[in-house]
Amino acid sequence: MINSGGEKVTMKLSADELFSTGKPINLPTVTLASEAGVKYTEGEDFTLTYYQVIEGADGELTEIEVAKGNIKDIGTYAVVAKPTGNGVLSGDACAQFVVNPPILGDVDGNGVVDIRDVTAIQRHASEFNAVPCFEAADIDGNGVVDIQDATLIQRFLAEFDVPFTIGQPIAQS
Repeated sequence: MINSGGEKVTMKLSADELFSTGKPINLPTVTLASEAGVKYTEGEDFTLTYYQVIEGADGELTEIEVAKGNIKDIGTYAVVAKPTGNGVLSGDACAQFVVNPPILGDVDGNGVVDIRDVTAIQRHASEFNAVPCFEAADIDGNGVVDIQDATLIQRFLAEFDVPFTIGQPIAQS
């Protein structure tokens, strides 16, 4: 992508790896900036279109357009920035990000098992708040998210032996 002054404009994503929660994903922030540091505004200077990258039976990659709010499946996605036609930018810019399976214990889906995950389970157990990713929060697999699940993550964080694969992707069936 090039700006009206002929400078190269690069596209950056705030994250290139996200984790599935089974709900729509909080997509990475997209930034477009020129070599001189001029930033451009979505909607005013460019628009974004999202595509899921799918491999066909023949091994060919195909991009299928998806609505921004419908991105929740595990897979690879492309985001394309196109100029709005106001003359500030020309050409397209593209970047990719991956949505990975949830990680056991990573309740908030940020890719790390930490004390925030324990807190999310404790709040769920005491105040009946929904946890962001039930599948990742049910550590012992008994179908209930409760204080025992939070305790197992605390034991994991304290480096005590736990009989679960906390911190690893959950096997997809």
